[in-house]
Amino acid sequence: MKPEQFVKTIYLGDRAVKKIEIDGWNKTVKIQVDEISRIRDSSGHWECYNDENITDGYMVFENVSSFTMNPQGYLPNDWIDIISVIEYEKIFEFTISVGHAGIIDGKDKCVEITLSIKAEQFYLEDPKKPDVKICE
Repeated sequence: MKPEQFVKTIYLGDRAVKKIEIDGWNKTVKIQVDEISRIRDSSGHWECYNDENITDGYMVFENVSSFTMNPQGYLPNDWIDIISVIEYEKIFEFTISVGHAGIIDGKDKCVEITLSIKAEQFYLEDPKKPDVKICE
């Protein structure tokens, strides 16, 4: 399944980024999310389906050629939403909205951070089954 189709089977509503791991030697970016659900209903909506939930699961990007965060300086620690996937000859560009929530200049604030990741492969990883690439 191509990444642009696969992301439509992933539900991230009310979920949060726990950490981002960048492995430059292996050209991999992993985003850990507190809970990842799957969308299996023919309507394309989540419908509270929880049978395939992945607790502390990872969104894994392999053969990464670029990774950016804008604006810089904030740590992603809140919401996550895949905005788009665009294919360019064997490379996919993922645009992901993530949130930073915390105290900034003495006030509670939320900041939207846009991640842009160009990668050849994308899949989910369950920490209970780290050798299994979930891509369907």
